Amino acid sequence: MDIARGAAAAALVAALALGAAAEKMVIPEGTVVKVILDTPLSTKDNKSGDPFTLHLADDEKTGGFPTGTKFHGKLVAVRPKTEKKAGSADVSITRAELPGGHMIEIVALPSNEDGKTKETVTGTSIKEKRKKKGSVIGGAGGLLLGPIGSIGGLVARKTLPEKPDDISAKPGRKGYIKIMQPVTLK
Repeated sequence: MDIARGAAAAALVAALALGAAAEKMVIPEGTVVKVILDTPLSTKDNKSGDPFTLHLADDEKTGGFPTGTKFHGKLVAVRPKTEKKAGSADVSITRAELPGGHMIEIVALPSNEDGKTKETVTGTSIKEKRKKKGSVIGGAGGLLLGPIGSIGGLVARKTLPEKPDDISAKPGRKGYIKIMQPVTLK
């Protein structure tokens, strides 16, 4: 009889262990998750150490996180714009808050939809602004004036007086984060 009870107890423990293992879900390294910014961020107004939150977008790119998950991060370093350089910030995303309040440690970075990460996020540089405005002027000039208008666009790229921008992101802005280490959800 004791052997039967022992075997039954062992079977019960094994079943519980298998059930607990089945409840765990692992989100693999490299998973890209679509998120929405909750906290306004700006290299003009924020400083190093400021926290921010994101929440999971209602989208097919949840990466396996449950609906309602929030992500917590902080600005590691903030550099406002200067006369020649755009504002930039180093960003770290370290926690996922699951529905119900359970916190999980994560390592994630901002990325594009294809998973290219960017630990440092920057504003628009003078070169980028000139290229964009020069292309618009050149395209419009090309339509109206032919080759001479296109040359005007190239000149505008070099001569337009511009200043670099600070980063400024308002709540509701959509983006992506990339999970840098596997995450186990319980």
